[in-house]
Amino acid sequence: MSFSRSFPVSLYDAIQRQPAVQKSLDFGNRISINQLTTLRTSLEEDLQYYAALDVPAIGVSCRKLSGHAQLRISRLFQQSQLQVSSLGWIGSFLGFNGHTRAETMREARKAIRLAPRIGASTITVLAGPQAGHIDSHARRLVADSLRELIPFAHSSQVTLALMPTHPRFSRDWSFLTQLDDVLSIIADVDHPRVRLGLSTYHSWHEDRALDRFHAVAANTALVQVADWSRNTRCDNDRAMPGDGILPLKEMVAALESGGYRGWYELDVWSRRLWNQEPEEVLRRGKDAMLALEPGGA
Repeated sequence: MSFSRSFPVSLYDAIQRQPAVQKSLDFGNRISINQLTTLRTSLEEDLQYYAALDVPAIGVSCRKLSGHAQLRISRLFQQSQLQVSSLGWIGSFLGFNGHTRAETMREARKAIRLAPRIGASTITVLAGPQAGHIDSHARRLVADSLRELIPFAHSSQVTLALMPTHPRFSRDWSFLTQLDDVLSIIADVDHPRVRLGLSTYHSWHEDRALDRFHAVAANTALVQVADWSRNTRCDNDRAMPGDGILPLKEMVAALESGGYRGWYELDVWSRRLWNQEPEEVLRRGKDAMLALEPGGA
């Protein structure tokens, strides 16, 4: 992730959006779609397509912001009617792909400073691979990194949503693969700006998953949604809600009954869907998300 800042500080600080607070608690107004669901389209195309299909909010990918000056990014979101459910992701605090911790922390601070300018009140965080560190030291580095970012998060009025990933992805995305792993670090950091980010795709393997989802709902900042394919062929083979094996409607009901009232962000990484027309993917995705409403048909 790399952003350019080549304009006056006063102008930079003046361009801000209101944070993404849902218009109402109505389930249909709490649906969002992450840009990585439509990987092959540009930032400008996403803003156009999502708005045209009345998707209430967009989950913004740092990947799609790369190469844009922050002033242009801010203007695009100022002109858009879309709310922003999240910006992500930041992390890899133990170093990743030749990048040092100092470099990943610098990029994290840039993203945090950008968030209020696009209306994002939540930033997703992945710890990154363990990178040869012993477990206790790796966890301590993650906690220390979050503490270091808290003043920036507080200044930008954003929440850092630390997410576990499925064990299948521990070597690439995060060595924290259980809810308890993440909750332990959140408790250690003990600050309201650091909360849980939950993905149905990454946490369905938990024992008594529905009970766990209910229990963590009140401390969850964001829920990302994808189904698990019946016959997974590769890492990027997530399924649309209803096309896989997960009890997603029951998961949503458990979260709602536990007190969650935030965004539900569709986050389907699928080579097959990436090759389809983005408008059709968005239309299907929105309908699939609406079908998850508790008590709905």
